[in-house]
Amino acid sequence: MDSRSRTRSKPQRSQRYRSTSRPRMDSRSRARETRKDSRSRSNGMRGSARSRSRGRGNPQPAYRIPPPAKRADPKKEATITEEQRQNSIPLDGYLYATIDFTSPQAQPPWTTEPDARYTYQTKTDISVIRAKNLPSGWEVAPATEAVIREVIKPHAWGTHLLVTEGCKAYWTAGGNNPGCLEALWDYEKLPGRYTLKAKFGQNAALHGIILIKTISKVSQ
Repeated sequence: MDSRSRTRSKPQRSQRYRSTSRPRMDSRSRARETRKDSRSRSNGMRGSARSRSRGRGNPQPAYRIPPPAKRADPKKEATITEEQRQNSIPLDGYLYATIDFTSPQAQPPWTTEPDARYTYQTKTDISVIRAKNLPSGWEVAPATEAVIREVIKPHAWGTHLLVTEGCKAYWTAGGNNPGCLEALWDYEKLPGRYTLKAKFGQNAALHGIILIKTISKVSQ
């Protein structure tokens, strides 16, 4: 080996002199490591707290669904005022009345004849189709034979027609043919109220009221 070869060659560094220092970490790596350590310590503290709580015999109380509110008994006897009783007709232990408690002896406010100036756009008077409250303990009355004979036919009720369960409208003593079925008169049930649907044209002259009865028998 000549002198030039000896000059270019460099002796290899011994393994025992190799660096053993840790690799350099930048600031972001240090921040991530710090957050991991913080989360680990926090989870450990929560876990130990739960363990201590279970060890002390203090389990979390189970959620209980509250009981439902009590509903009013529909069969309970209704509270009848003196005015309601005076404007009702008793039959088989029940009271029958119009939904606005018109006197059974009252006459209709107008005749069944339509106004000479009526058109097909003429509508039922607002006083007839205005929503009326249904008193507690009362319901729309069915039109049984006894009801037609004893309640509807002999009395005028301040109207031409009494509308019963199923939208059946019967002539009263103030109508054209007492006790007979005239037609169907639709009504709408609202929360705590009822309203008759409007009629048009010639039928707009008809006056109607819903007939109601007590749900349960009442003491005399």
